[in-house]
Formats: sequence, C-alpha cells, structure tokens
Amino acid sequence: MGSTSHHPTVQRFRPRATVEAIQWPEHTSDSHAYSHRVAEIHRWVNDHGGDTEVVIDSGDAYTVITTPRGRRVRILHGDWIIRGTTGSFFISKPDAFASDYEPVSDGSNG
Repeated sequence: MGSTSHHPTVQRFRPRATVEAIQWPEHTSDSHAYSHRVAEIHRWVNDHGGDTEVVIDSGDAYTVITTPRGRRVRILHGDWIIRGTTGSFFISKPDAFASDYEPVSDGSNG
C-alpha cells in the first residue's frame, strides 16, 4: 500500500468587523490636557460597560483595564484600548494595532 500524505488546507483570514478604539496618550508637558484626555478615556470605557482602575503601587500610579476573562492588564502609553463587537474591551500594542486595523470613515464617533 502506498502512503498518501494528507495536509490540512490552511486558510487566511482578516478581521471583518469594525471596532471602536482609542489610543492611550503619551505624557506631555501639558499635564492638564493629559489628565483631561485620560479622564475622557476612563469615562468612555466605563460608560460602555468596561472597567478601568487607577492603581497606586509604591508611589507609581498607573491604569489597568479588566479584560473579559477578568484579567487586569496595565495600560501603557501608546496602547490602543479596543471595544470589540461584543462590547468587551481589550488592549493592543501600537504595532499590532497598526497591522490589524485601519481607520473607517463612516461619519460616526460612537
């Protein structure tokens, strides 16, 4: 009997759903503008069912977001906070976000 090799057919996929996202700001010399922007992001996440929290640990203050699996993830400057199609929030690093998503011009700002 001859052996025949069966290889699975590998398919490629790209995201087809539109998501909402906002980028965590870099620190600037204008602390008022930075604080205002951060407060807007907290409000957006929390108003849409997400959960963010400011953590102060040994004098270091940072923000965490709770993922759908209950994991608390630290948000770093430049990270993208994404609200997926199910309404869940998750974090994407800037380079991964740029390779996976492109802006959509549909006239709405959510």
